Amino acid sequence: MVPKILYNKYFIAVFCVIALASFALIGSIDNAEYELEKAEIHIKEINSDEALYKLVSDIGSGPTLLVLYTSWCSNCIEKMPDIIEALSRYRDVKPMIISLDTSRSKLAAFLRDQKIINFEPYNVSSEYHGKLAYALSGKGVYFSGKIPFIAIIGDNTAPITNVYNKRALFAAIASVSKANNE
Repeated sequence: MVPKILYNKYFIAVFCVIALASFALIGSIDNAEYELEKAEIHIKEINSDEALYKLVSDIGSGPTLLVLYTSWCSNCIEKMPDIIEALSRYRDVKPMIISLDTSRSKLAAFLRDQKIINFEPYNVSSEYHGKLAYALSGKGVYFSGKIPFIAIIGDNTAPITNVYNKRALFAAIASVSKANNE
């Protein structure tokens, strides 16, 4: 037995409109990743020992700006424009901008909202957070767990950590760049 309301043409019309609107909304929810692909920005996932080894082996060969952040951290959001500006100003510095996000779509939306992305974004899966911290300690960088974690690493200098403002960031990068050029 079919309820009488299903025979009502107004009910059917309203149901169809709601269904179409729902499908349209569902299709637009994950647009952030698609928009990043259109902008040719690809998030490199670090979800294997090999990928982690490659990432860590690239750190510190020449002046390197290491940033650990998440897309939901208010201080990280506030500091990202300074990091992007520093990378534009100091072109000899290798960016290692590493997200600790668990949601790829939120990370994609965060990156999309930045006006300029002048670095290759990495995302370390939650299973590899501890391994990343351990691997960084081998480079002399001790991640405290506080984000954003910003460190400037060079060949001829000890890592500079605890960088909390734009002026300190620029001064640390200039110092490490100068030491590497000597």
